Amino acid sequence: MDRDSVTPPPDGGKPEPREADAVTAAAEVALESVGATEEVRRARREAGAKRLPADVKLDDVVDDVAPGASSGGYSVAGAVAKAHGEGARIPDRKQFDSVRASYRETTESNPPVVTAAALLAEPVTPTPWLVEKMIPEGGLALIVAKPKAGKSTLARTLAVSIGRGLSWLGRFVESGPTLYVALEDRRLAVRDHFAQLGLGEHGNRISVYVGPAPSEPVDWLAGQIDELKPRLAVIDPLFRFLPQVDDENSYAELTNKTGALIDLARASKCAIALTHHARKSGGEDGDETLGSTALFGAVDTLLTIRRDGAARTVSTVQREGEDLAKSVLALDKDGWLNLAGTVETRDREAAEAQILAHLEGAETALRTTDIAAAVDAGSHAVKSALNRLVAAGRIARQGAGRKGSPIQWALDSRKSELFDSALSL
Repeated sequence: MDRDSVTPPPDGGKPEPREADAVTAAAEVALESVGATEEVRRARREAGAKRLPADVKLDDVVDDVAPGASSGGYSVAGAVAKAHGEGARIPDRKQFDSVRASYRETTESNPPVVTAAALLAEPVTPTPWLVEKMIPEGGLALIVAKPKAGKSTLARTLAVSIGRGLSWLGRFVESGPTLYVALEDRRLAVRDHFAQLGLGEHGNRISVYVGPAPSEPVDWLAGQIDELKPRLAVIDPLFRFLPQVDDENSYAELTNKTGALIDLARASKCAIALTHHARKSGGEDGDETLGSTALFGAVDTLLTIRRDGAARTVSTVQREGEDLAKSVLALDKDGWLNLAGTVETRDREAAEAQILAHLEGAETALRTTDIAAAVDAGSHAVKSALNRLVAAGRIARQGAGRKGSPIQWALDSRKSELFDSALSL
């Protein structure tokens, strides 16, 4: 059948209910696919059921919901003509399949209500991870940072790590095809970074889109996932992808918009990673995410990049798996952002070096308050550093920490001299 032609349904004879419902389903999908106006689609929905009845399985009529197919003698083209008027155009297969996939998702039956006892009796299924104990298969991840902090750089290293099967942020990954959607960066910048990351023979495993957001972004993404079968899709950034968001602080609106992405990720088992801006005021535990808390609540994994002086740090908050403690990110010559130890370890080691240097020049044992005042670190880092230096045998401690017996510190090599000196004062 010519996809550009429209043939009305045959005259005579009322179709059986099952056949009529199949045509109703076909017409609904066809209307969405040809871009019918909301008024036309609303009128069509009011004129007949928009979903198949419970006793009719969609799988039985999937082939009917396709250009040129028929159900009980009623062609999809005929259904379009009946609902949308003569001259309606049947879309190409790629467009139609994308909408059909969305339609299948919305018409699947809900799971049954079960007792808590039945739920507990169900077999435990381990979480399949795309990134070990960080990003689940078919999960939603949000990479948040202020402008120019490195979120796009980190997102591209994630895409390449999955494509090449390389560990990412110290976690093992499941290798597979990836899709990277760049809606903000220049094409040359994206190209140069991918080249720097050393794709080599793995270049064909990463598909790249650089340009403006598609007019129907979620349907477009569903079509790309259906065609490319990626394990991961990266959207950079989120609000360029969903430009129709009217109020970024609206919990209800963002829940609705991100819900479509969650459903797509779950149904396709393709994890979706979204980059997003952080608030100017900053924050912790999800509060740093720009806009409504619905964004933080919707995702499986929140990765936050922060500037810490001249350094950058990353940490995660997760629904499942293991949170990544705030760690230092180091950019290497090949364009990779790698972990360079936790911030806690960095701060403690810096405090240890300062403590040793300060004690070396001291003429007497020093109290904890004296050391804390001389060291550029927080009190927790100072206390941790002191305890570790004692355990390593590099410094010594005396005193019970009460009135008349303050805690004092000295280099282990000088403790006899300095502690005796302190006691004689």
